[in-house]
Amino acid sequence: MVLYKEPKKICERKIIQNRLTDFRELVEGNFECVRLGRRVVLFCNEEGKLKNLPLNVPLGEDPIHGPLIVCGEKEKDSHFGVAQSLPELSYIYYARIFNATMFDLP
Repeated sequence: MVLYKEPKKICERKIIQNRLTDFRELVEGNFECVRLGRRVVLFCNEEGKLKNLPLNVPLGEDPIHGPLIVCGEKEKDSHFGVAQSLPELSYIYYARIFNATMFDLP
């Protein structure tokens, strides 16, 4: 299970297959990975800003545009390279942060 967030919507849990095509479909194109913490990775559209996708969450100096996925860090024996699930405490932590920031967006 992963955390999935679309612009101007609250976070939701999603069960997705550990396949490249599934990640591309959810972030609406090619993606980039951003490490959020120990064993936690964010996937977002690598050209979200250039494609003028809607602002989703502020993240440092470069906000995330378009949908995003947060999941556990890759496992060594995983074919694509990400864990299928995000630990519950991590889900709650990031969902609270991302849901709170959506009210600050234009």
